[in-house]
Amino acid sequence: MKNFQLDPVKYEVFYQRMQNFLEESRNVVMNISCSPIVREAGEVCEAFLLPDGEISLMSTGLLTHVNGLTSAVQHMKEQRFSEDIGVFPGDQFINSDCQIGGIHRMDMIMVAPFFYQDKFLGWVGNLTHVFEIGAVAPGGVSPEQTEACHDGIYLPCVKVVERGKVRRDIMQMMAGTVRDPRYIDIDTRAKIAGNERAIQLLTDLVDEFGMEFFENATQQFGEDAEEHARKILKSLRPGIYRTRVFNDFISPTQEGMRMMEVAIEISAEGTMKIRTPVISSQSKGYANCALPGIHGYILCFLLVYLFYQARWNGAIMRPVTIDIPPGSMLSADGTVSVALCSTAVGFQMHVALADPLSRISYASGNFHDVIAPSGLVTFWLLGGIDQHGRIGGGLSMDAVVMGGGARYNRDGSDTGVCTVNPHNLTSDIEMDESTMPTVQISRRHVPDSGGFGKNRGGTSGQSMVTVSNSPYAMISSAGFGKHVTIGQGLFGGYPAACSRRAIMYDTDFLQRVKEKKLLPHAISEMKDVIKGTYEELHPSSPMRQVKEGDLVVTTNWGGGGLGDPLERDPSLVVKDLENGLTTLRAAGEVYGIIIDPESYEVDYEKTEQKREEIRGRRLKEGVPARQYVWQMIKKRENRELPQPVLDFFDQTMAFCEEFKEELEREKRWANEVKEKNGKKTAHKELFDLTPYVKIVENGEGKKLAICSKCEHEHGNAQDNFKLHCLIYDQDPKEIQPGEMGPDKDWMIYREFYCPGCGTQVEVEATPPGMPILHNIELKF
Repeated sequence: MKNFQLDPVKYEVFYQRMQNFLEESRNVVMNISCSPIVREAGEVCEAFLLPDGEISLMSTGLLTHVNGLTSAVQHMKEQRFSEDIGVFPGDQFINSDCQIGGIHRMDMIMVAPFFYQDKFLGWVGNLTHVFEIGAVAPGGVSPEQTEACHDGIYLPCVKVVERGKVRRDIMQMMAGTVRDPRYIDIDTRAKIAGNERAIQLLTDLVDEFGMEFFENATQQFGEDAEEHARKILKSLRPGIYRTRVFNDFISPTQEGMRMMEVAIEISAEGTMKIRTPVISSQSKGYANCALPGIHGYILCFLLVYLFYQARWNGAIMRPVTIDIPPGSMLSADGTVSVALCSTAVGFQMHVALADPLSRISYASGNFHDVIAPSGLVTFWLLGGIDQHGRIGGGLSMDAVVMGGGARYNRDGSDTGVCTVNPHNLTSDIEMDESTMPTVQISRRHVPDSGGFGKNRGGTSGQSMVTVSNSPYAMISSAGFGKHVTIGQGLFGGYPAACSRRAIMYDTDFLQRVKEKKLLPHAISEMKDVIKGTYEELHPSSPMRQVKEGDLVVTTNWGGGGLGDPLERDPSLVVKDLENGLTTLRAAGEVYGIIIDPESYEVDYEKTEQKREEIRGRRLKEGVPARQYVWQMIKKRENRELPQPVLDFFDQTMAFCEEFKEELEREKRWANEVKEKNGKKTAHKELFDLTPYVKIVENGEGKKLAICSKCEHEHGNAQDNFKLHCLIYDQDPKEIQPGEMGPDKDWMIYREFYCPGCGTQVEVEATPPGMPILHNIELKF
C-alpha cells in the first residue's frame, strides 16, 4: 500500500459511498426482521472486515456487538475453517457462542466472505438480538440461568448458507430448539439478506473504483483511525484515572455485593491501558461476561466518547491494551451463564468507563467531552401463551432509553439515552402490544431519579403494564439496583437513584377501568389508588405467573449528577418543578433553595443563607481524613461492618490479591501521613484537575493541589487530594428517600468537603469500609 497513492478526493468519495452502502445493508436487516428490538430500537450493525478480521468500516447501530464480528472471524481462522469446513463465495456463518464473539446468546452474529472475481477481499458481517432462543426461561435473560447450557441455542460459527443456498437442516434445527420459531427463522434470514446486500453493493464499488484501489482504501481506513487515535491519546494528560462500580446480584438464591474497579492509564507516548485491578469473580448465576463481549463494550465506548471524529473501525484499538483477570465477572469461562452481560454487567463496564474518561477529559481541558455516567438497561420479560394462542416470549422495549449523565455545562438528557447505540429508538407502545399479550398503562419520567448536582443527571423512565388476552403468562425482570446504585456521580455530584420493580396482584384494576374510576400511573400511586397485594421485587427476579389486571411496574436508570448541588442555578430547579422532574423536598434539602410552594418564586437571600448553613454543617460534621481512615480500619479489622459488606470483603479478598494490597496500602498511609496545615502560599496556576481542584506550582517549584474556590492546600499534586478533605458518611436515603436510595447496610454516599470552604468536591457511592479511591494519579 505504501507505493499506491490514493487520490484524496476519490478516497473521500469512496469512503462516503462505502459508509452509505453499509447503512443501506443495515436497513435491509431492520426492515426484514420481525423482532421489535431490531425493527424499532435499531439493534443491528453492518460492517466490512479486512481478511484478517479487523473491522475496516462499520455502520451506525448497536456498536457493542460489532467487535464480535472480528473475534468470530479470528476464531474461524484459528480453527482452520477454510481447510476443513470450507469458506467459499456465497457462504455465511452464524455464531451465538459468547466465548467466540458476541455479548450473550440472543445476539447472533452472521459473517460472510467477500470475494471479487474469485479473489478473497475480506468479510461482511452483522448481528441482531433474537427474542427467543430456547433458553431455560422465555426471553433468554432470566435469573434462573446459572450455567452456560441454560443460555439457549449454541451455534459456534455454524455454516448456515453454503455457496448461496440456505441450509434447511440448520434452519430446521434452530427452529426446533425454541418456543416460537418465527423470530429465529425470520431474523436469521434478515441477517443473511443484509450481508447479501452488502456484498452486492461492495461488488459494485469494486467495479467502479477497481480492486487495487478498494484494497488500499479499506486498509487506509485503519491507518487513518490509528493515527487519529494516537493523536487524541497524546493530547490527554498522562496519569492513571480510576473508578469503582457495584451491583447487588450473585445468583438466584443470593443477593450480594459485586464490584469492578476500572483504571485507565494514559501515557505520554499516546497509548491507553485499561485494567480492572480489583474485581469480583464469576458467579454461579447469569450476571457474568465473556471477554470478547467486554472488548466490544470498550470499543463501543471509545468510539462514542473519545474517538467519535475518527473513521469508525477496529484500528482505533491498536494503541489500546486491555487487562482483565480470567475467571472474573468480566472474563468468565465457558461454564457459567453470561445472559446478563448485555444489559447489565457489560453495560456497567460502559458506565464505569465514563467516570475516568471524563476526569481525563477535564484534566486535559476537553470540557465538552465531560459527561457523568449514565445507567444500565433493565427490563422485564414475558413468556407463556400470547394473545394468538402461541407459545413464546419477549421483552419490553422501554428498556432501551435511560437518563443521560450530566454534562460539564448542562443537565443530562431525560429518558432519551442508550450510550451503546448511537442510532437508538424506543418502540411505540403499539409494537409491544402487538407482539406480546400486554396493555401499556403508562410511561413517565420519575422525579429526582437522576443524580443531583450543579448539573443534574437525566431522569429515568417508568412504565406500567398489565397482561391482556393470555390464558397463561409468566413474567421476570433482569437487572441490578435494589440495594445499591450502579454508577457514580462526578465532581461532587450524586449518582442516579436505584432501579425499582414492583408487582401488584389480584387488583381491582379491570373493574375500575369499566367503572371509569381513577387509575394509577406511577409506582407511588399503586397502593393508594387500587386494591391488591403489592410486592417490591429485586430487579433480578425469576419468572412468576401473572394474570389480567395484575400490574407490573419497571423503573429504569437515570444519569449521574455533576458538581456540588449547592451550586445549582435556582431557575433550573424552578423549571424542573414546573415540569415534574424534581420535588420541593429536593429543592430545599439537597439544593438548598428556598422556594414558595405555590408560586415557585425563589427567595434568593434566604437561599444563600440556607446554602451557607449547609456548608457550615459540612465543616462541622466532616471528619479529617486521617481520623476517618483510622476509624474505618478499626471497623474492618474488628468486623464491625454490616454483614453484606463483610461477605463482600471476604469474597473479594479470596479472589483478588490486589484488593488486599489496597487495604494494606491505606493502612500504611494512615501510619505515615502527616496532616497539612492547609495554609495559602504564593503559586503559579498550571491547570484545572477538577472543577474544585487545580494544580499549581509554588515558589520552590513544587507542584501542589489546591481548592479552586478558597485555595486551601490539598497536598502534593500526585497525592490523593481526597485524603486532605473532610469526610462524611451520608445515608443515601437522606438524599434519595424511600426505595429510591441505596440501603446504607450495602452502600453509603461518602462525601468529601474542602476544609476551607465546605464545597463538596467528590462523592463516592461505596460500601462502608471500602478504601478511599485515588481517582486521579498524575504522571509528570
